[in-house]
Amino acid sequence: MDNQKLAELLFPEVVNTPEYYEEKFPYRKLPNKAEVTRMAPSPTGFIHLGNLYSALADERIAHRNGGVFYLRIEDTDKKREAARAYKYKIRAYRSTGGKTSYSSYSDVLYTAAKPKKVSALTAKKKTKNSVKLTWKKTTRADGYQIYRYNSTKKKWEKVTTIKKGTTVTYTNKKLKSKKTYQYKVRAYRQNGNTTAYGSYSDILKVRTK
Repeated sequence: MDNQKLAELLFPEVVNTPEYYEEKFPYRKLPNKAEVTRMAPSPTGFIHLGNLYSALADERIAHRNGGVFYLRIEDTDKKREAARAYKYKIRAYRSTGGKTSYSSYSDVLYTAAKPKKVSALTAKKKTKNSVKLTWKKTTRADGYQIYRYNSTKKKWEKVTTIKKGTTVTYTNKKLKSKKTYQYKVRAYRQNGNTTAYGSYSDILKVRTK
C-alpha cells in the first residue's frame, strides 16, 4: 500500500492539497516571542467561572507581547441536533462604584453545526455511460457535495455541488462503459460566510454496463 492510499484510509474527509491550507492559514506575522493562546470551553456544558478565569489569563498573556487570543466555540455533543445555524456577538463590561459600563458589541460571528453523515448512498440506475446516485435526505442540510475517485491521479475529485438540501439524486454522465467508479457524498450547512461540512457517506462502488 502506497502513502496516498494509506492517507485516504486514515483521513477520508481531507480532499484539499497542502497548498490549499497554506493559503487559507498563512504564516502569522507576529512580533518576536509573541504568544498565541486560545480558550476552548466545554463543548457540552455551560460556561463557568473557571472558563472565564482561564480566558482572562490567556488574553493577558497574548496581549502583553503582541500575540493573538482565540475564543473557540463549538459543540461536539452527538446527542444534540445537527446542522443548526448560530450567531454570536460579545461585549465587555466593567463595574466601578456600583455602576456598570458596557463596550460596543463585537462583529457578529456566524457558525453552523455540522450536518449528519450522509446515509443510504446507492446507485438507483446505471447505463453504459451514466450512473444515477440517490441518498437519504440529511436534516437541515443546505446542499451536498459529490466526489468521485480518480484512479489515474489517485485522489478524490469533486464532481458537483448540489445547492438544494431537498435534492437527493444526481446523474453522473459521460462515463466509460464497463468501468468501476467510486463515489462518496457529504452534506453542508451555510450561515453567512461560514460553511460546515458533515462526514462523508460510505464509499459506493458502481460498475457501468
